[in-house]
Amino acid sequence: MRRATFYILAALFNLLFLQSIKAEVKLPAIVSSNMVLQRNTTVKLWGWADANEKITIKPSWLGQELNIVADNNGNWSVDVETTNSKKSQIITIISDDSDITLENILFGEVWLCSGQSNMQQPLKGYNGQPTFGAAMAVAKSDNPNLRLFSVDRVGSKIPLDDLDKYTAWQQASPANVLDFSAVAYFFGKQLQEILDVPVGLIHTSWGGSSVQAWMSKQVISSYQEVNLDDVDITERTNHIPTALFNSMIHPLTSFTIKGVLWYQGESNRNEPDNYKKLFPAMVKDWRARWGIGDFPFYY
Repeated sequence: MRRATFYILAALFNLLFLQSIKAEVKLPAIVSSNMVLQRNTTVKLWGWADANEKITIKPSWLGQELNIVADNNGNWSVDVETTNSKKSQIITIISDDSDITLENILFGEVWLCSGQSNMQQPLKGYNGQPTFGAAMAVAKSDNPNLRLFSVDRVGSKIPLDDLDKYTAWQQASPANVLDFSAVAYFFGKQLQEILDVPVGLIHTSWGGSSVQAWMSKQVISSYQEVNLDDVDITERTNHIPTALFNSMIHPLTSFTIKGVLWYQGESNRNEPDNYKKLFPAMVKDWRARWGIGDFPFYY
């Protein structure tokens, strides 16, 4: 009798415990306070929650709430129209177990900056390789309308849904531009001044990387066989086919951008004919994944 009572109480405890640990709504790293959303277009907000969880999203500029339901796997997304407003915006995301507020959001031009060492070189330069004009640029870098997001250099054998390591959105300032890509920074600063709109820069590069590492498996498989089952992903990661696409590009492809700034090619200098095939294939694939068939791809 006592044993039966124990099992009943244990079952009730487990039931109550499971009900109390409902997962909170989770957002991807790129969707956060201080971000820049591409202006005057349709952008996607997305994330994860419990299966079939009801979620209410309140963008400050719409004046109305958006009610959605996560699918059976807990995935959710919603398309939102942005404007040309230069005012700071707020997004509130509410569910039974979550109350998330994203603040200081701007509408503007969003650019992804990628490639190898010439893109990776920070404003502070490398040892023995200073960046021309860096001292004055840093001194004048305080700019609330220029926002920076950095993806850390990690690889993956499979496409990731979210970034593993990163530095979240922040306003440009002398405290953070020193370690940010110099090429990306000067491009974004000039763009912000000329257009007089906020600019968001997503920096995701790796020095010495080959173009094969930035390509998806679906595309590169048309040119070479890729099997990473027995590959050590920590060794020469920036030369492993698909490794950088999987971890440093794939998690970003739902975030609407204006275009891509690309600085790469030296690591493929010994195979120019192959590069002439691989690079255009990569560009076509990236454009398709972002759903913008003709967005600017400057290189």
